[in-house]
Amino acid sequence: MSLVGELASLVAETSFGDLPGHIVEAAKMHILDTIGGSYWGRHEGNSGRLVDLVSSFGGSPEATLWGEGRKVPAIWTAFVNGYSSFYISDTDRFCGSHAGAVVVPAALAAGELAGVNGKDLITAVVLGYEVFSRVGLALFPAISRKGFHATGVIGPLGSAAAASKLLGFDRQMTTDALSIATLSGMGLGEAFRYLDAVSLNIGRVSQAGIMAALLAQKGYKGSDTILEGGSFIPDGFLSALVGTYDGHVITGGLGREWKIVNSAPKIHGGCRHLAAPTDVIMAMVVENRIRPEDIEKIRIRQYSEAFRLDRPTVIVRDDAFWSSRFTVSVALLSGGPVYPSMFTDEMVNNEAVRKMMARVTVEADPALDREFPDKWPAEAEIVTGDGMVYHGRIDYPRGEPENEVPVRELIGKLRALAMPDLGSERTTRLIDAIHRLDAIGVDELASIL
Repeated sequence: MSLVGELASLVAETSFGDLPGHIVEAAKMHILDTIGGSYWGRHEGNSGRLVDLVSSFGGSPEATLWGEGRKVPAIWTAFVNGYSSFYISDTDRFCGSHAGAVVVPAALAAGELAGVNGKDLITAVVLGYEVFSRVGLALFPAISRKGFHATGVIGPLGSAAAASKLLGFDRQMTTDALSIATLSGMGLGEAFRYLDAVSLNIGRVSQAGIMAALLAQKGYKGSDTILEGGSFIPDGFLSALVGTYDGHVITGGLGREWKIVNSAPKIHGGCRHLAAPTDVIMAMVVENRIRPEDIEKIRIRQYSEAFRLDRPTVIVRDDAFWSSRFTVSVALLSGGPVYPSMFTDEMVNNEAVRKMMARVTVEADPALDREFPDKWPAEAEIVTGDGMVYHGRIDYPRGEPENEVPVRELIGKLRALAMPDLGSERTTRLIDAIHRLDAIGVDELASIL
């Protein structure tokens, strides 16, 4: 069977009862985490303009724009909600991508369209993550080194898998949907210059999977060897993008090893590569009782991929999302998580932040490259004004499977991000609905959103 055929079989044949209990709970937490991040994304500044644009298109009221109190066609719901979910979305370090911001908005939009229950939604989310992550494993990190935005390339397959499951497709229709979805995968790292471009690409690929599924539902066909190629020309999706790849990472342990557990929630906003430096510095400060005002110098060492994306000069907010100097400095001065609301032009120009940033240097360490992407390590050194020198290292940022954060912390994150929109009472209802998702319908969750 072809690679896409094996993935399609998994999607079509897996039921809620096949999912281990810890995978069900993981799916709930990723749904909760993605929704929380999306509510902050609505306040980022440009979501409102996107809502206005989408609303002007008209169409059937199929699925809920989170926080807007209105419904639009499902493909546009996925676009807007995906756009808003990017800023503090979970990350699968093994494929360098953000599954939640793509899969969860698509699954909820398709779930409303299909009128499914919570068990169906959970199953679709797990399967969306599965397809997303397994294809990503075959492409990363080579695809990023070629200048592509990995999430933008693989995302449509994840959202198409979730939509196909919710629309009740058999194996062949799912194969067609996944194959069609590969035609929509694109994104370039150069777009990271502006956050809007990255966020729009996230929304676009969440939308693309639903569109691919709807096309397959109408009878459009896709190649069943689209991933490996060979039925028409030798190169398929994988080899065309990165040349040599390992197909076994796509199929090995299929149906037994669930990849959703690889996706880690972000505690800090900004690029996930910023998390390890921030976490190791904060751990050193707490352990050694170092006061921010006593710090004279901070030296950070990271693997080359993180250093390549790190922005040494921070002039505006968009720069800050890619700067470990900024994230570390704000964390030190605030004493807590660096939520997206702290990434502002005002914070960038804050005198205390700029003084702290001037004390931070970042460099690439080739020795750490040998551990990436199995680990996303960072080493750090703090020099204080009295001449003391402290050293620290972290292999896994907080949130990774090897360095998990408590569920209560994720719930606290959701409250911090969603309460400005939903208020305390409705936020509590949202948390309760997600905890009970396997016992309710998607319509109940959507009504809260």
